[in-house]
Amino acid sequence: MTPTRILTATALAGILTLAGMAGAVEAKDKAANEKCYGIVKAGQNDCHAPGHSCAGSGAVDSDPAEWVMMPKGLCGKLVGASLMAPEAPSDAAPAEEVPGASEGHTE
Repeated sequence: MTPTRILTATALAGILTLAGMAGAVEAKDKAANEKCYGIVKAGQNDCHAPGHSCAGSGAVDSDPAEWVMMPKGLCGKLVGASLMAPEAPSDAAPAEEVPGASEGHTE
């Protein structure tokens, strides 16, 4: 092998090793973090939420549907924060009370 090929092979091996380590670190970081809803400043959200699909697209401060990744355990200590996404609003309107339907009932 020529010195150029040895140097190229060594550099390639180093790059592949670093790439593999970065993936392992990312997986470890992901396991040590959790989504925290309702505390994000406008434009500082991490990812998709109802109404948009891009990070940084949140338009309102403290939107309960917007989230940011935080170290586990921190979200529960913050005022207004939630680990749960808000329930999606239903399309059905609430049932209205029919006038006179409760007549004749005594309580």
